[in-house]
Amino acid sequence: MDWKLYALGLMLIISWAAQGVGLFTPHWMTNDGESRGILPWHSGDTGWIKAATVELYIAFLAFIPAIGCYMIAVREDFKTGYTIRACKYLLILALMVFISALFTSGAVTLIRTDFSVRERKYEIGYLPGFCLGSAILSLIVWMISMYLGKGFRCCNQTPPIDA
Repeated sequence: MDWKLYALGLMLIISWAAQGVGLFTPHWMTNDGESRGILPWHSGDTGWIKAATVELYIAFLAFIPAIGCYMIAVREDFKTGYTIRACKYLLILALMVFISALFTSGAVTLIRTDFSVRERKYEIGYLPGFCLGSAILSLIVWMISMYLGKGFRCCNQTPPIDA
């Protein structure tokens, strides 16, 4: 198995973990030494924060099919090498992590914009940094999986006879 596939899996898991830490821990907003997260929903939250929370959920859940596609691609690589089927799953993985990166960056932008227009001023905590780091790592995973899915040595080969 190629070392790029190992690196892809490691970065995928690290990105998913950073997204989970960023979503489920309570230091998104700080106000006078008091911090709180975006979960659970608070009745006083604006619609933008609730929409951003839904976006972060979608971004977090997009990693589940991405990890499944990665595992299928690794199994195909062990079994028959890079085949067209493995390339297909790598491209689906690329789509899922790209969706996750878009939703994460959109949600953090929504929350930051909402904080800047509130009457009661909140400061943003350190957890959006985890989410944005996850989005950046997701874009790196996207580039690697696109390279492996459409790269020079993947889909240009004919599948083996016994496949």
